[in-house]
Amino acid sequence: MQVFKAFFKILNKNKTAMIVYMVIYLALTFVLSSNGQKNDTSDFSKVCMEIGVENQDNGKLGEALVAYLEKENEIKDIPKEREDLLDAMYYRDIQYVLIIPEDFTEKFLAGEREEVLEGTAVPGNNTAYLAKMEIDEFLQKLGMYIDGGYEPEQAAQKTLDNMEKESKVEFLSVEDSGTKPAAAYFFDYIPYIFLCIMMVSLSCVLIIFNEKNLDARNRCSSMSFFQRNLQMVLGSLGIMLLEYGVFMLVAWIMYPNYMGSFRGILSMGNALAFMLVCLSIAFLAGRQAKDDAQLNMAANVIGLAFSFLGGVFVPIDLMNKGMQKVAKFVPSYWYVSSNNSIWKIKSLSEAGDIYRNWLIMLAFAIAVFAIALMMNRLKARKS
Repeated sequence: MQVFKAFFKILNKNKTAMIVYMVIYLALTFVLSSNGQKNDTSDFSKVCMEIGVENQDNGKLGEALVAYLEKENEIKDIPKEREDLLDAMYYRDIQYVLIIPEDFTEKFLAGEREEVLEGTAVPGNNTAYLAKMEIDEFLQKLGMYIDGGYEPEQAAQKTLDNMEKESKVEFLSVEDSGTKPAAAYFFDYIPYIFLCIMMVSLSCVLIIFNEKNLDARNRCSSMSFFQRNLQMVLGSLGIMLLEYGVFMLVAWIMYPNYMGSFRGILSMGNALAFMLVCLSIAFLAGRQAKDDAQLNMAANVIGLAFSFLGGVFVPIDLMNKGMQKVAKFVPSYWYVSSNNSIWKIKSLSEAGDIYRNWLIMLAFAIAVFAIALMMNRLKARKS
């Protein structure tokens, strides 16, 4: 077991760097999971916009419109100079500019209600277009009261009272599965973290074994190609279990109730299945890379690609059908699919799809390991 022992001797010499990497990635896990929990769409609130208003209207309807807009938005004065106005819109100090002409009330009462206001939204700012929608809604209801025979002052007041009524917004889920637990957010971003940390941690060991003279001497030894690669795989597996254990220990400390439940056990199994995929990818990249720079670049490219395509950073439901089909060829897709189901199920009898996803990830790991060993064999024959 000389190669296996050498793995951990090299790792021991680089333990300081390994500890730093572990701390950084653990901190990154906390940041991503906490942001995910804060961004959960479990609440609804109106958007407050910065609206520049110039009310030149001589009647009461212009005042009513301004009174309505300032209830939910921040009303600002429009700069007199054009350059100052453009600067304010460029820096998003003003998102929407509204000019109410002096004959607004007169025209509105006369039935001229199309394009009677001058409004400009900041180009490319979708939020600013909400201001136009609010204005159109107010004018539509105001017109109904005017056409119903109310005096302008009464119509304006009734419109303001009517617009104060708010609808209750509820987010519906396909499955009535309760609130997503905090621990689930911890596991949401593990695919990116695990893949990066496995590739970075194995680099310090595999790069040394890839050194030309050392690799040539190893091939000349009495140890067979199979035994040498087997011990490398076992050494990589030992590093994987060490890092996996650290993350799971932290999860147990932070979320003991969740981790002690069957959902926690399933989450640990799901993470372990994907960790095997990360190990196989890191082993393949580490055996082919010539230096740390190449491996670090590969870690970032592969980690981000798997995270975006697999649904870690972008929910699968937001992708088009074509991208969803492509995502199924990425192992992180199956991890995310299981992770989204684990916290919703009520018993282990409902975990059939989760076990299937584990087998798919295991198949990915075996396939990549086979490719890595085959490439190592071809590399050895050429040299």
